[in-house]
Amino acid sequence: MRNRRPATTNTEAAAGNLRSAAIRETGAVKPGTSESSARVPRNVKALGVVSVLTAGFCGYALVYAGFALAQSSLGVWLLFALYGVPYAMTEGLARAYVCDLVPPEVRATAVGGYTFVLGLAALPASAGAGLLWDEVGHAAPFALSAVLMSAAAALLALVPARRRCARV
Repeated sequence: MRNRRPATTNTEAAAGNLRSAAIRETGAVKPGTSESSARVPRNVKALGVVSVLTAGFCGYALVYAGFALAQSSLGVWLLFALYGVPYAMTEGLARAYVCDLVPPEVRATAVGGYTFVLGLAALPASAGAGLLWDEVGHAAPFALSAVLMSAAAALLALVPARRRCARV
């Protein structure tokens, strides 16, 4: 009889795979992502999935606000590197949390639906950001993104305590 590893939840598996996902990333985001993703797995279980996701959304809001207020190219480059921190905190963990919220037999459908909605929202969001950039200025899409990520973090913080640690 073979020795089997204990079963892990989707959020634990996602946290463990953050490091390998970060290594695949390219560009200026890579340093912040790979350093952050090395620390996230240890903290997910202790803090809870929703708390880590909420902190990641707050991190996105701060980075977007920084982009809106940046006055130099050095500031923009530093923000690109810092962008990797909330990315590492949320990218795989959000999908894993979706899986943990549904019964095992519909997990693939749930992830597919989640990814579909993200993809569906990407085109109008990009078009709207482009319009804001052209009509209002370069800071407008980033300021709006900061406000929306703050609102998302606030809404996520309202998740009842019994759903915060979905099977972690």
